[in-house]
Amino acid sequence: MADIKKAQHIAQPNVGRVSRGYGHHSKLRSLSYIAFNLPITIMILLGFYMALPREVEEAAIMDGSSLNRMFFRIILPMTASVMSTTAIINMIYNWNEFIFVNTCISSDESKTLTVGVQNFIGQYSTDWGAIGATLMISVLPILLVFFVLSNKIVVGIAAGSVKG
Repeated sequence: MADIKKAQHIAQPNVGRVSRGYGHHSKLRSLSYIAFNLPITIMILLGFYMALPREVEEAAIMDGSSLNRMFFRIILPMTASVMSTTAIINMIYNWNEFIFVNTCISSDESKTLTVGVQNFIGQYSTDWGAIGATLMISVLPILLVFFVLSNKIVVGIAAGSVKG
């Protein structure tokens, strides 16, 4: 009975608590997630932006477009698939994050699903049924997002991979 209550407690989504205003620690946590995701985001976006044809930018400038208008009206709509790809990849990284949450969060009600699975592993026994159920619950949102946006992921990754 205690294991079922523990599984129900862990299975409740805790998404709002990570980003909501718990003061100074929330800001530091948000900055650390940004710092962890910045390298992969820069790598994906830079690969795509370097592959964009210069002629598009030159045509926009010749038509009298300012730099801001050129970026927001021409280049940003061209990068919609790459932006969605980086958003999805960063969401997957943050959803499956274990080490940072396990190290920095001490209260059980603020822990995420991936860290909560660790509570089912004991010194002498392991509740494999509860672990499997919790992992299935935790993977469903990512699978749903992937199936809905899988075409954009493939297009976005392939768009920045080849130059020319």
